[in-house]
Amino acid sequence: MAHTVSFEGSILLLLRYHDTIDMASFLSGAGDTLALASRSACTRVLVDCRGAAVRLSTMDIYDLPTLLADLAQRQGLEISAFKRALLVDGSFSDFAFAENVAVNRGQQVRVFMDEALARGWLQDDADVGSARPACRGLVDPGVVS
Repeated sequence: MAHTVSFEGSILLLLRYHDTIDMASFLSGAGDTLALASRSACTRVLVDCRGAAVRLSTMDIYDLPTLLADLAQRQGLEISAFKRALLVDGSFSDFAFAENVAVNRGQQVRVFMDEALARGWLQDDADVGSARPACRGLVDPGVVS
């Protein structure tokens, strides 16, 4: 199993990558997360990359924000409405580059090594463009794996 996606409480989705993050597993995880986001109206996502081996080239990383925006659009979603925290263990130096590329393309993304800080940033409404709730609060929108 390359990833799991779950609904966490009333405000966020958790995408956890296992084993390896390559382009295929990234797109699969992102697609499953966006499908659950579409059903639940969650726009805050904690992406846990800790322990996963990242196998993405610099060009892959550069292309990720555009690919993600295209995937979101196919689900009827606007990627700029999402707030994503990437949780890393420090073993992949290109996460800062990934954050910069995404932010430069109008996406709300930050990289964290501390889970509590990542969750706190996701819960903070100060930099979210709208006052709408982060999720519809569905009881059980499901788990995708």
